[in-house]
Amino acid sequence: MFRSQGFAGERLHIIPEPLREQLRQGSALSSFMVTDCGMFPQAAGHRRERPKGVEQIIVMVCSSGLGWVQEGQQRWAVSAGDVVVIAPSTPHSYGADATAPWSLHWFHAIGTEVELLASAARASGRGPVVHIGEVFSLTTLIDAVLDVLAIDDSEASLLAASGAARYVVARVPLARRQGLDSGDPARLAVEYLNDRPRTHVSVGELAHIVCISPSHLEAEFRKLTGQSVVQYQIRRRMSEAATLLDGTDLSIAEIANRLGFVDPFYFSRQFRSVRGESPRAYRSRPKG
Repeated sequence: MFRSQGFAGERLHIIPEPLREQLRQGSALSSFMVTDCGMFPQAAGHRRERPKGVEQIIVMVCSSGLGWVQEGQQRWAVSAGDVVVIAPSTPHSYGADATAPWSLHWFHAIGTEVELLASAARASGRGPVVHIGEVFSLTTLIDAVLDVLAIDDSEASLLAASGAARYVVARVPLARRQGLDSGDPARLAVEYLNDRPRTHVSVGELAHIVCISPSHLEAEFRKLTGQSVVQYQIRRRMSEAATLLDGTDLSIAEIANRLGFVDPFYFSRQFRSVRGESPRAYRSRPKG
């Protein structure tokens, strides 16, 4: 059974067509405006066919799994670390692999700049598929687009969301070169943790993501940062905790929960071990 949406855990936002037409006329959104955006995790059965194409640029970032994209008679395989860029008015189809379905972050956008941006992004790849290796920063930007659009469909929100999405397209050629040239698993691990400061990731999970053994990752990570993976992650999460203590009215228990700590007392002990004072004392201390 093929489907275009309705996957467990998906996020999806579509701008109503009358609103997008209204906003794109004579505004800052006329050059580039997101019209659709989503995140489909392990999208089994995902498939779309558009024999006449669409007026938007379509950008899809594959973070895991496998799939394919076809233009005309030519088909390309898609795997983790690939970005698919389909130019406006290009007939196409795409779908998830039957046994290892892809996880995608994606968006569509219209505007006077989309043709040029599509050409620039595709010039560095093979047809519509651009392999960049490390996609964490791009998926984080698309998550930010979804976060903004979840607030409302105002012009201000669309400007912010469209700016982030445009940056994704503009970064594809550079990100590809950097991803292929670096190949440093420890640096990729650091970037992955920095992109997810509120999530606990085990050493084994992180090693699997950057494709080396846990022991090799620990050695290379310590060489790069001077800390173990666990130490670095705790410090990164406590830095995020300090940001939440400074910038929100959330309770300490709520902050602990946001950072993945089931026990707020354990969270407080971790915070004290890194910051030298309790979360409550940190929040009450004058700053600035």
